[in-house]
Amino acid sequence: MAGSGHTKSGGGADYLCLPIVPQYGSTIAGSQSNRDHLYGVEYETSDFDPSFRDVNQHDAPCAVCRVVNRGSSVMIPGWNSCPPGWMREYGGYLMSAQLYTHTYASNSHHRTQHICVDEQPETVYWTSSDGNTNSALLYFVEALCTAGGGIPCGPYEDGNELTCAVCTI
Repeated sequence: MAGSGHTKSGGGADYLCLPIVPQYGSTIAGSQSNRDHLYGVEYETSDFDPSFRDVNQHDAPCAVCRVVNRGSSVMIPGWNSCPPGWMREYGGYLMSAQLYTHTYASNSHHRTQHICVDEQPETVYWTSSDGNTNSALLYFVEALCTAGGGIPCGPYEDGNELTCAVCTI
């Protein structure tokens, strides 16, 4: 998986599933100053349950799913199950870029898409936590509830990490 650097402005706001071996067209050798740059996507999960602590600062892989005989899919944030009649392909935790600036960073993290990361996370086999690149990063997403509007308190607990499910029909 790849994305724009977390301290960079501009660039894409989505995560991309890159092939292991790219196919190039015309190129200009060397890094050009007026280009977006892609980086590997890394888990930042040191403060959660053991299955996620074990993958902290490893690169995250991606998956492309093809489901035969089911034409619709949806990622449901805040649920770890699917509506009646839908098939749960997998479930886990909602993740995206971090919302605020680290004290050690000179720039804010920038927006990315929200993705559903499997509850049993995997890593790219050639990476390790020693290779901390702090490029495109994945953090858990929490809901902040408000009284009188916005995300309602009661059904949502302030600061709880949100689950997700990927469902097909």
